Amino acid sequence: MLMLDVRNAISTLLDRFTLADIVEITLRKYRRDKVAPPFLHRSIPLTPILARTGESTLRSQRKANRFKQFSRDREDHTDNNRAKNAD
Repeated sequence: MLMLDVRNAISTLLDRFTLADIVEITLRKYRRDKVAPPFLHRSIPLTPILARTGESTLRSQRKANRFKQFSRDREDHTDNNRAKNAD
């Protein structure tokens, strides 16, 4: 029964967040608590992996770029429809 509870908890987390979000949060907590992550090689410092406070992460930059692309495509689409309806 415990295995099912753990499975359901993991499934709920993965439904709510992407794996990248979970790793980012975990690494941020390691950094906050000044704990060495057990899965990183010791020669890799933790600071370059985490974005500094106030900096945007690569994921947030990609999301912003996707939104800009979507907005441009949408504007192009509405301009085309206006031109067709004007005739």
